[in-house]
Amino acid sequence: MVPAPSRPPVPALAPAPRLASRRAVVVAPAALVVAPLLAGCDDDAGSSDGVVTATGDGTSADVARVDEALAAIGTARTQAAAAGTTHATLAPALAPLLAVHDAHLDLLADASGADDPTDGTPSATTDTTGPAGTPADPVLDPAAALAAVRTTETTLAGTLTDLAVAADSGPLARTLAAMAAGVDQQLLLLARASA
Repeated sequence: MVPAPSRPPVPALAPAPRLASRRAVVVAPAALVVAPLLAGCDDDAGSSDGVVTATGDGTSADVARVDEALAAIGTARTQAAAAGTTHATLAPALAPLLAVHDAHLDLLADASGADDPTDGTPSATTDTTGPAGTPADPVLDPAAALAAVRTTETTLAGTLTDLAVAADSGPLARTLAAMAAGVDQQLLLLARASA
């Protein structure tokens, strides 16, 4: 009987170095797309090159969509921050979600020229006063608070998707869709963290 040839040992593979975070890969190109988009000039009113053009009163449908996205993200961020502050056990699970919201708010605020919604001053997007049951009022039970955050985040993802579909500009539509996908990804991570 002929002995079977022996195989050389397989070397263990070292993990690949992490070059960039997913957020950096999504947010950086989005910033490059959205900022010029919302600069909005009306040099060539008939232009259809994808640039948002301002109407006579200085606004456009896409600028209004960005404002709506800012408000929705700000509301969701306020609720998640309140839940993490009220329930310290939720803070580690909510930290990545808050980071995503901060990146999205910064991106859209920079592009729209709006005030920084995360600077701690009350604004339309960071209202901390509201009737019981609103996102500004954290729920007393941690499990219920997390469930309320997930419900708000699901609504936010839907809102961002709807705004992406309605956007006149392709780059803005892609940016809003990427933001919706980022929120959906955070929802999956929250589900894993609470399991």
